[in-house]
Amino acid sequence: MEQALRWRLRQDTRRRRHNHYNHNPSSGDTERQHLSLAGTELNCAGGSTPWGSWLSCEECFHRRGKRRNIVREQPHGYVFEVPANEAGLVTPRPITAMGRFEHEAAAVHEASGIVYMTEDKHQSLLYRYIPHVPGKLHEGGRLQALAVTDRPSLSTHNWSRAAPIRVGEPLPTYWIDIDDVDSNRDDLRLRGASLGAARFARGEGLCAAGDELFFVCSIGGASWAGQVFAYRTSPSEGTEQTRAAWRADSHRRGHEALAPAQCRQHHYGPLGRPDGL
Repeated sequence: MEQALRWRLRQDTRRRRHNHYNHNPSSGDTERQHLSLAGTELNCAGGSTPWGSWLSCEECFHRRGKRRNIVREQPHGYVFEVPANEAGLVTPRPITAMGRFEHEAAAVHEASGIVYMTEDKHQSLLYRYIPHVPGKLHEGGRLQALAVTDRPSLSTHNWSRAAPIRVGEPLPTYWIDIDDVDSNRDDLRLRGASLGAARFARGEGLCAAGDELFFVCSIGGASWAGQVFAYRTSPSEGTEQTRAAWRADSHRRGHEALAPAQCRQHHYGPLGRPDGL
């Protein structure tokens, strides 16, 4: 999409702002730039959307009030959307239904409009947000966390020699509904894990490529050098058709839900290059 090639967002997380600029790839010139988002805190990777906006993710969790000589008028730990066609500052409206936690990156599965999100914590989860209306994230939706079939609360860190998962091994997965997603207790990942969600070693970058998503865990693996995971979506990802299949299969497997998707792990080579991709 031509528009997506001509605009980018630059972040200045120290000053809690985003800069928006239009770049002409033919001439190499910056044609226009302006401040686009302010009032947020520690914005990290985020991600673009197919409908022409940027999702800015706060990698922090702070309550309203004064702490260490910093007075916060609003709570933090949210996702914000910045339309590409805005000519100035946008109103910082947190998308609370997407969860309050230490967000890292976001990526949209274009076929379904589902947004996937990583979390930068030592015991983090992989989340997905199924909006009621694709492309209208502020209109609400359902937040879920990834789980591995028959292996509840699986730690994927592979920090020990007896690694629980092998590189390249496909793992059948399902998704768990998360309630009270705007909790003030910073416990979303803990509650998700207690329900059976898989745990990851600091989720970082995330991107979508057709019907697959790839995400990085920065301190996974026996040497803590990092991991790359690939998640393959199902043909009916996030739909009632898939949920009905989950429910039918749950009586046999004893699980609340089972999706016909798979997650597999790759690892970094000696030079920090992801093997197997």
